[in-house]
Amino acid sequence: MQPYLSAAEIKSKLFTRNDTVTGTLLTEASSPSTAACAVHCLARGSDGCNAVRFRELSMGCQLIALDSSSPTEFAASSEWQLFVTELRCPQDWIRIDSSCYYLSTGLMTCADAELHCEELGGPLAAITTQEESSSIFAWLDNEGVVTGLVWIGGNDIVEEGTWEWSTGEEFAFEEMSKISEPNGSTGENCLVIYMAGVAWADYACSITMSNSRGELKTVLSVKQ
Repeated sequence: MQPYLSAAEIKSKLFTRNDTVTGTLLTEASSPSTAACAVHCLARGSDGCNAVRFRELSMGCQLIALDSSSPTEFAASSEWQLFVTELRCPQDWIRIDSSCYYLSTGLMTCADAELHCEELGGPLAAITTQEESSSIFAWLDNEGVVTGLVWIGGNDIVEEGTWEWSTGEEFAFEEMSKISEPNGSTGENCLVIYMAGVAWADYACSITMSNSRGELKTVLSVKQ
């Protein structure tokens, strides 16, 4: 997702000057300014970009994933400016790793939930690592979502059994198989967090409420 940031937002969100960091170089490109370089970093939020190094003379922009165990050092100098990007979540959002999350309650189909999230500024969440999933389960539990279902941005609408994230990120991690999910065939093509099972499950995209189980569908969205 390519974020749109005004100059004021860039100044308030992004920059903390630094002298030296260790990490991995994600990519190197050309940018006209430190602000533009940092916007490139935010746009790669799911890749873990959280530092930038900018060289004004050549308009060089290095995007860096911080890692204290890495032997590779990136330092500021007379030519290179180094900044650690600081993502500040909007009010009522919570930060987990390099993304911001928002929990909204209401009776919504999956399509309604997707639209609602877009209105808030992000898509339904794509959960791509075990660490991210565990943190989200812990957060939802703390929010009192103990037995409910939570829409997230996965579906196998295009091809049954081939799951995709609506964000376009690779669907390489899942939390379904540990409770014998998915099991709904073509009748359940959207993805929910199933809190009671600490897992994910496939669910009918058009359902807003299960009267037999009284489960309120809640919406999780992410802003990067």
